[in-house]
Amino acid sequence: MRFLSQSLGWRALVAALLFWQGMSAVGYALDLMPRSFSRSRQFVVYAKDPALRGAIGTLGDDTKTEILRALGQSDDWKLPIVVDLRVPEAAMQDARPPVRLTLAQTGAGLKIELDLLLGEAGRGTRIRDELVRTILLEMAYRDHKYLGAGQGYTPPPPWLVEGFAAYVDNLEDGVSASMFAALLPTAQTLPISEFLVRDPATLDSTSRAVYRAYSYNLVSLLLQDVEGGRVGMAAFIRDLPTLPPDEARNAGVLAQHFPQLAGTPDGLEKWWTLGLARLAAADRYQSYSVEETEQRLLPLLSFQGLPDLKKPLQPAKNYTLDDFADFTGHRQNRAILEGTRRGLVELSGRANPLSRPIILGYQEVVETLAKEHTKDVRQHLELLAAERKKVLKRREDIADYVNWYEATQVSEQSGAFENYFRTARQLEHPRPVHRPDAISAYLDGLDAEYH
Repeated sequence: MRFLSQSLGWRALVAALLFWQGMSAVGYALDLMPRSFSRSRQFVVYAKDPALRGAIGTLGDDTKTEILRALGQSDDWKLPIVVDLRVPEAAMQDARPPVRLTLAQTGAGLKIELDLLLGEAGRGTRIRDELVRTILLEMAYRDHKYLGAGQGYTPPPPWLVEGFAAYVDNLEDGVSASMFAALLPTAQTLPISEFLVRDPATLDSTSRAVYRAYSYNLVSLLLQDVEGGRVGMAAFIRDLPTLPPDEARNAGVLAQHFPQLAGTPDGLEKWWTLGLARLAAADRYQSYSVEETEQRLLPLLSFQGLPDLKKPLQPAKNYTLDDFADFTGHRQNRAILEGTRRGLVELSGRANPLSRPIILGYQEVVETLAKEHTKDVRQHLELLAAERKKVLKRREDIADYVNWYEATQVSEQSGAFENYFRTARQLEHPRPVHRPDAISAYLDGLDAEYH
């Protein structure tokens, strides 16, 4: 009996420990492996390898930063994201699926758990895609503390996950024309209503590439091509908990969050078809260099106002965005800015990846001024100007480093400067001058004999 009571005591202690971990907002109730926190403290990564934990935490925070920047949102996370990284062992069979995402209920509220199998068994898993899924899920449910008994949750639709993942990838690496070339062989555009309900998990590799290009197209155009697109996208993500999973893939529900597309019954379909047509022109998406992007940006920041109908002989004024106090409030303010907004949207498609966040920043300024809001615009413009200088300086530093490396680290010399080096050696070690007189001849003979 004593042994039994002791056994029950230890079991109660272990149960209490596990319960306490489950109640903690960042606890992990099933596995006691080492853990690491990301910089933002939102990602709690469990794995045996500390380098792996750090890499996943950094990837999660960097991915979240780009998504927030694309949406124009600040980092106000509330739900922790627990990532369990499993490395398969040859002697053990793991019955769990390679990827498992759950929205778990704890005493302190909700938390998101992502279980990932790495290595050969999880080879088909795109880690960034799964992190994007958790980030979007947290944005949707951050204001929800409880789920009802037996109540499920609405995950972000696949097109939204794939689209944001491709969007972040392209910010880092530039838009690959080969990605969009997959759209060229298609005989006709896939209707958006059919695209939204497709399950990428059932597609082969070729169809999956087309699906990812479609998803990128939809997300990037909603963010950049539609006025107020960032606000509409953020609202759509926040409203996911109110939608059944099927409704989250409904074209009509999507259009409701973007009034510009919901004006006519076929407005969304026409906009979608036009966007795909532009996307299929793959050569359009060859990125400019930083310098080329800057050259094309400068003209967009200055523009001509509309003529005053009451004073037809008076020429229209020229403005820059820095002159926003002069044209904001003008009755034609929105029309004045529309050309600039459209030009920034077109430039963003080919802007250098380093400059693309700056282009998006200017788009946000233009959309703000179109609504005749001027609060913090001056500070925002100053930050964007400073960021442009920083990007150009970074590009110069990279070019200087490459030139230095090519000059000092090459394994073979080209021979192009051999004449210069020969002259330098001759100047450094000049040949002795031999005088013809008898004394000099005698000294030269002694030097030759003893040396």
